[in-house]
Amino acid sequence: PDGETFSEPERFARATFSRDLADIETVWRALTTGTLVPGLAVPTRVGAFGHSRGGGEAVLFAAGKRERGNGKGVEALVTWAAVSGIDRWPATTIARWRARGTLDVLNTRTGQVLQVSPDILDDIAANRERLSISDAAARVQVPWLIVHGTADITVPPKEAESLHAAQPKSALLMVQGGNHVFGAGHPFVGGVPRFEQVMDATVDWFSRHLL
Repeated sequence: PDGETFSEPERFARATFSRDLADIETVWRALTTGTLVPGLAVPTRVGAFGHSRGGGEAVLFAAGKRERGNGKGVEALVTWAAVSGIDRWPATTIARWRARGTLDVLNTRTGQVLQVSPDILDDIAANRERLSISDAAARVQVPWLIVHGTADITVPPKEAESLHAAQPKSALLMVQGGNHVFGAGHPFVGGVPRFEQVMDATVDWFSRHLL
């Protein structure tokens, strides 16, 4: 993105769970081998964080890669408004999607209409077992904080409850009245109580489990 809109919509169109996970793995390897930024020291402990679909992918990553790089794996996890499954569309939508070759997605912040190719459907069909977020949630063995707003209409709060049920050792923070972005917007202007609440909880979680 250029800060306001998606400046490379063709990349957005072809994004899939598997491609996203490969990108996360690339960043992880660079971080844990000291090649991400010249002069940046290799961290001794690393946590994973994700929001919405990225939250589901953070769960998959944390569960599937417990040891990597310098011999250490993800040691703490925080997810915000995370999806609990990869099947996000009804059969009628999928049928129209495949017939047209694209699905239109509205960016409610900018009004930009983005197109999504069927690549993500093909990825799910080919890798359903590997991409099962609920199965991955049950395998998460590190301290995990699940954060979700009770007024989230994009990813319903029941998905947070499903993740917590899959991994009862996780901690569940339900933010009363919180929407999908906990009241934050772009550009961020600060002074958003619910967002500050979840940010403080996230920083505290990583501080307690990584430092």
